[in-house]
Formats: sequence, C-alpha cells, structure tokens
Amino acid sequence: MAVFTSYVTSVSASATLSEADLAAAAAEDLDGTFPEIVRRYGPALYTLAVRLCGQRADAEDLAAASFERAYRALRTQPARQTAALRFRPWLVTIALNQWRNQLRSRSRRPATAPLELGHDPPAAGADPAEHLPGDPAVACALAALPHPQRLAVLLRHVAGLSTSEVALALDCRPGTAKSHISRGLTALRAALEAPSPPTPNPEPDR
Repeated sequence: MAVFTSYVTSVSASATLSEADLAAAAAEDLDGTFPEIVRRYGPALYTLAVRLCGQRADAEDLAAASFERAYRALRTQPARQTAALRFRPWLVTIALNQWRNQLRSRSRRPATAPLELGHDPPAAGADPAEHLPGDPAVACALAALPHPQRLAVLLRHVAGLSTSEVALALDCRPGTAKSHISRGLTALRAALEAPSPPTPNPEPDR
C-alpha cells in the first residue's frame, strides 16, 4: 500500500497535462505516465472506496486493486483505445466492478460505519454534497439511503462524474441517474435537518 500512497502524493512532470493529453501520453508511454494517473485520480477513487467499503484498510485494497486492473487493461488494449479514454469515469467503473465482485465473493453487503467520528454536523440548510468526502454525520445519513441513490450521489459528488457518466457507470438512463442523485440529496438534507432525539435527564439521587 505504500506504493499506492507514494503515487498519490507525488508530483510528476505530466501533472499539468489535460485529461486528453494524459490519455495520449499513456498510449505512448504507459509506464512513464501511470504514476501521474494514480496521483491525479487516486484521491477521489480512494474517497469513493471509503464510502463503499466503510473501512480504510478495505478502501485502500479496493483502490489499489482497481488501479492494478486498470494498468493490466492499459497494457493489453490498443494504443488508440487508450488515447480515447476518459480516465475518471473509466476508473470509477473499474472500482465499482471490483467492489461488486468483492461483495459477491463475500456474499454480504459492505459495512458503512462512518470514519473519524466527533466532528460537528453540517449546519441546518447546508448542502450535504459539500460535506460528502469526510463528514461523519453525512456518512451516516448516506449509508441509510436506498442503494441506487447512495451510489448515484457518491459517483456525482465524491467521484466527480457528470450525470451522463453516472448513468454509464450505473447502466441506467441519464434521467434515471439524475433522479437518483436528486432524491438522494433531498433525503440527505431531510436526515441532517431532522431534530435529534432529546437526551433523557438523569434521575436525581435519592
């Protein structure tokens, strides 16, 4: 995992390339370009993996496995196919498929325990999408969403996909993806604005 972390935090000469130029560079020199692909897209992919898996160790394994699978695919596919790639939605789709394969192999749904508890929840009326990457109160509300809405919100506001890219990743119509995102955010706002249950007063000593 240290290799994955060092890739994500390093800076290379290709850091200023556009996504199209990065794809073209990968088609010409994959080994020289791949560390920049991991550095550029690793943080968003890892954050998505945390929200899918619920645990940092599992998320690191999922992110690393996704990049490993991506590298193998790039090594074997035609250069012209690599040059035409949009890396962000392609990598997210690989991560989703890896995660689904893990679920099937374990025959259970993922744990969704929030991480780093103890932060203050977002203020009433705040946009929950702005707090998705790290706020534990939003993570708890997110975990309670119906599965399609949770994935759609994560892909749109954590992975940074467009609505059309979310639709491709979820294999649904763009209108359906847009509906899942909208309903998911509405449910998150309602959950965050709901009053907390009152704390019972301790009984006086007798």
